[in-house]
Amino acid sequence: MYKPEDNILGPKVPDRQPNANQGKLPIISKYKGIPSEIAEEFLKGRATPIDPEGAKQEMASREATLEHLKQSEMTREAQKEQGLSQRYAGLSEELRNNFPEAQQKANKLISDYLQGTGNIEGLTKEEVFVIGKAKQALAENPNAQAVDFSKEIDKRVFGNLIRRIAIDGLETKRKEDIYQNDQTRANKIREDLDLIPKGVKEETIPSDSPDNSSSKPISEIGGEKYKDLANVKKAEKNLLQSLNTGNPDWRGINSTLYSLLTTRSEFTEMLEANGNDATAIVEKFKAQLEQYKADKETIKKQMEGDSNYKFDDTGAWLGIDTRPEAPESSDVSIKAYATLPMGQTEFIKHLPDLAGRLRQLAIDSDDSIKVKVPSGAGVLSRNDTVVVHFKKGENAEQVQKILGEWMGKNGISEEEREMGRAKIAADPKELNPYDGKKMSFSDLVAVEITKWIQQNYGKYDNETLVSLASKYAIERSQKPPEIQKQSQ
Repeated sequence: MYKPEDNILGPKVPDRQPNANQGKLPIISKYKGIPSEIAEEFLKGRATPIDPEGAKQEMASREATLEHLKQSEMTREAQKEQGLSQRYAGLSEELRNNFPEAQQKANKLISDYLQGTGNIEGLTKEEVFVIGKAKQALAENPNAQAVDFSKEIDKRVFGNLIRRIAIDGLETKRKEDIYQNDQTRANKIREDLDLIPKGVKEETIPSDSPDNSSSKPISEIGGEKYKDLANVKKAEKNLLQSLNTGNPDWRGINSTLYSLLTTRSEFTEMLEANGNDATAIVEKFKAQLEQYKADKETIKKQMEGDSNYKFDDTGAWLGIDTRPEAPESSDVSIKAYATLPMGQTEFIKHLPDLAGRLRQLAIDSDDSIKVKVPSGAGVLSRNDTVVVHFKKGENAEQVQKILGEWMGKNGISEEEREMGRAKIAADPKELNPYDGKKMSFSDLVAVEITKWIQQNYGKYDNETLVSLASKYAIERSQKPPEIQKQSQ
């Protein structure tokens, strides 16, 4: 009986030699992709021509088709074995020493699955077929200690499944070693980033915060779940390239982290799909962008003569001061965000309505309130479509209510904030040390993480440093501002 755990490298089955007639005889294409064992039964059921020459040709085609399917199966499994060997070689010596134990766990998982008490995700169609045969065999002989596969291909499929599950488990353990097992190091890092105040339990977002409906530790809504987003992967790639030079461009790293936090992942995906040619995306949304620009100019002409409002078009952002008569305030600027679907640009037509609602709040509460939207193509790339700036923390709830009512009245859809970012934030007063410009909240997070990377460069391997930096940059951006908590 074959016991896959007996051999770490799996059963050694000689590769099947190609049939001499292969490529010379017609292949019955409708059976491609079907397990050869099933195809063989189908082929037997095909009608055989009455005439001798036709019958001979039919039998030759069946034989060629079956041989082709079997050879394809063996090639597929050989390629799997090569890939698994490469993954095994990439494990540390300690993890390779744990491989036999990992195989035992894999066997237990499959055993539980066969008995209907476990689950295996990501099974391929050939694995499903062989597992089905194993189930049938065990049903016929419940006392069997192992599965006896008579066919070579079944042995290889099953053996590769065992090894794949084992290596998957070891690779997962490697990731856990980096992110979870070394809690002392992780907590030190989190303290450095002010994610866990020193001497205080992990901070939670208040249940009545606009960011969450329930109280959750920041790590639970944190960065790890967003690691597969295109903008995160792109940022990590760029960060690693800079660190690996041995002479990192810290200003460039700061810019990369800022882009990570402010760029739509959907836009990054489209950008990469178009060979990083932004003009292709602009061309795709040409009609929307042209209308957006026309609507923006119309609104400016309509409102510029009204002394109740003041426009500021920087080229990147279009800002409307809803109470320009209010005295300048040195208080921290608090912001509320709304993210609208990419390509939904008609919202700008309703900007005067939003400005009017916010002006009334500014007057009633003696606040200074401004609303900003991207001025041009940034409406596609940025994940903060509408941003409302105000000074008084107690207005946070009312500003969000106004945004919600405005969107509801005008049929404007809202998306979830990218990467679970806070919907209320606060801009710092300090200048960006890397470019000398005023900072936004996203700038502040990028600067904090860049400084942390500088402080720890060389203490960790670059891959770990980059992975942790992106994770905690996201978590830091999810953290509501202290000023908001004081006003609740």
